[in-house]
Amino acid sequence: CGLALTHHHSFVLFAIPLCLRVLYVTLTKGTQRWVSLGKAALCFLIPLLLYGSLPLLAHKNAYISWGNVTSWDGFWVHVLRKEYGTFQLGVAEFGKGGELFGRLSLFAGDMPEQFLWIGLLLPISAWALSKRVLAPGVRRFLWVSTVMSVFYLVVFCSLANLLINNPLHRVVQARFWQQPLLVLSVWAVIGAVALVNWIRRQWSATPTRVSLWGIAITIVALQMGLHWKASDQSGHRIWEHFGREILDSIPPEGMLIVTG
Repeated sequence: CGLALTHHHSFVLFAIPLCLRVLYVTLTKGTQRWVSLGKAALCFLIPLLLYGSLPLLAHKNAYISWGNVTSWDGFWVHVLRKEYGTFQLGVAEFGKGGELFGRLSLFAGDMPEQFLWIGLLLPISAWALSKRVLAPGVRRFLWVSTVMSVFYLVVFCSLANLLINNPLHRVVQARFWQQPLLVLSVWAVIGAVALVNWIRRQWSATPTRVSLWGIAITIVALQMGLHWKASDQSGHRIWEHFGREILDSIPPEGMLIVTG
């Protein structure tokens, strides 16, 4: 959790339910409760020391900086994104948050495309077969990760303030679906394992294994084929055009001074 928080502070919405779970298990079921709790706290806090590198690097006078972190106030302004709102995505002129169900519907509409529709059956399989073929620890993970994802989505979508009727804003909003989508991806893996184990119990192992490999390869090939055109940037020359526009604007025998 601590390392994830150094990447983006919005992970705190995932960390809160997880930390509460760790606290509960440690204090109620651990044999050396306070020792275990201290170790867990150190694992959480030590990665946060990476934030200490920000003031040190700021003194190198970088050409591009995300803010003045050489002062205590400036440090917290940067870390908490106070210019935009700590858990908002834009300046106050965009709005004051809200439209919870509208944002949740965007997330729900994005899931089929991310998982090629059929892929959504795998997370469902993880839950449907959890009591039959999954270990108790895996089932607990499903419940904890569900609480984490729901808490994140509800709180974040309640506070986010970008306009959901603006295509650009929707793209920015979609960047913050990565965490719950990652959880769904883990569920898909668990569901695939559960489904394979269940199928092997019902039918012969060898034909089943061949069929499952064929299905997996087909799904991967479909994902690549359907998204190849959008992902293929081999003809992408925007930076070349950008550089040429700069050079073309220089008068004959002029001089271009750049940094970096």
